[in-house]
Amino acid sequence: LKTPKRPWLLDGQIGGWVTDYHGDLTFLTVKGVGHMVTKWAPARADYIIKQFLMDKEI
Repeated sequence: LKTPKRPWLLDGQIGGWVTDYHGDLTFLTVKGVGHMVTKWAPARADYIIKQFLMDKEI
């Protein structure tokens, strides 16, 4: 475990939780959404994808 579970924010609200592990592995969850993130939480999905593509931390 590199960093303990912490919230990630979008527009000042908790979007979900993120945990970083050694070896450049990051586990991210989206609050209140199952596997259909792009359908049920499109703004959060857009944010996650853009951060990933720009190699930025969430």
